[in-house]
Amino acid sequence: QASEEAMSLWRELGDQRQEAITLLAIARWSLEEDLGKEAIDASEKALAILEELQDRSRIVAATKYAVRGHVACRESEVAISLAAAAAERWRELGDAISEPEISTLFEITSSNR
Repeated sequence: QASEEAMSLWRELGDQRQEAITLLAIARWSLEEDLGKEAIDASEKALAILEELQDRSRIVAATKYAVRGHVACRESEVAISLAAAAAERWRELGDAISEPEISTLFEITSSNR
């Protein structure tokens, strides 16, 4: 309920960054409660906003939550594919912020196979 109210407020104010941050929190909470589908949904919505805002560090977080959500749903192949695509994109961009996170994505997918 509270998260829905926050989302409504951020949309009303036109604050996309806070909307994305709230979605990331929802994704994290969903993962803590073993709600993989909800985590995927929230992280994908956040990712779309963050891509538009070009917020690289939060894009990394959204990607990790999406990967973990797919792993929680036992969708290992989707998780691996998502991790590989993210790693390739970050390398192409020469994204030093994200480089250490690449191995983390693959650790998440391999530890839950």
